[in-house]
Amino acid sequence: MDRRTFSRCLSGISALAALALASPLAGCDGEAKKQAELAKADLSEAEGIVKAKHVAPLAAGLPKAADAIANAKDRAAAFVALRDKTDGLRSSKRSFYAFTDAKGAITWVEDPDWQVVERKLKGGFPAVAEVLDGAKPYAEGAGRFGDEGPEALWFVAAAPLKSTVDGAAKIDGALVAAWDAHEVAGDLQRQLATAAKMQIAAPKKRVKDSDRLQLALDTPQIWVAVYAPDGAVFLPWGAPQPLEDALKGAGLGGKDAAGWTGIVKVTNASWGVASKRVDALLPGYGLAVIRNK
Repeated sequence: MDRRTFSRCLSGISALAALALASPLAGCDGEAKKQAELAKADLSEAEGIVKAKHVAPLAAGLPKAADAIANAKDRAAAFVALRDKTDGLRSSKRSFYAFTDAKGAITWVEDPDWQVVERKLKGGFPAVAEVLDGAKPYAEGAGRFGDEGPEALWFVAAAPLKSTVDGAAKIDGALVAAWDAHEVAGDLQRQLATAAKMQIAAPKKRVKDSDRLQLALDTPQIWVAVYAPDGAVFLPWGAPQPLEDALKGAGLGGKDAAGWTGIVKVTNASWGVASKRVDALLPGYGLAVIRNK
């Protein structure tokens, strides 16, 4: 079982258990409207996290890292050491970092649980093609591997790797940071859920076992989704199917790009939703937060 399958199984079990707590009584429209406004605030926080922690630091750090390791005898070891002491690369959430050869085939992946070595990036990822062809010193974009369907989506950032031949620098590959869209949603969801729990739990107070159930009941259910320009929706791996169906039915791609709030029904319960385009993620792509209390 690969990493993605394993994480989907685990999160699916917990997700279904959590969704069962959302009874129709708990999801009346009045409460859902309040949750939609709270989701709007969560969405603003998520957008800030994407910009400040996950996108800007990578744009600044990835090209510098590619230049720094270009002439290293062991590029992989050099990159790992550099990443570990570079705040921007450490804080930028990504599924994996990888090297490609000049033709765009992956030659090394930082996390071996992602079995992607020898898979080709150049065809399905225009951003990788741009740096390999020398068109840009750094590029960001979205794409998917050639054998993946529309349920797959990857955000990638790439910088060229250059070797010196006869005194001239030649592009011989790319340093790529890849972020699976489902993991984008999952990473942001965990950060928002942690913040919500911290607001409820008393500061600097250890939660007793007897209080854990009450804390679970008091903590809102918060989910994050990524949506594409064509309206495709990507939730964390293992998200309950009724939740996914509800968000797909909401038509997020056609909502006000500057921001929309509303209510959707999930297993007969009303949930509050907020969505907006987040160009920091990529122009045309957006985020949605859905909440129930």
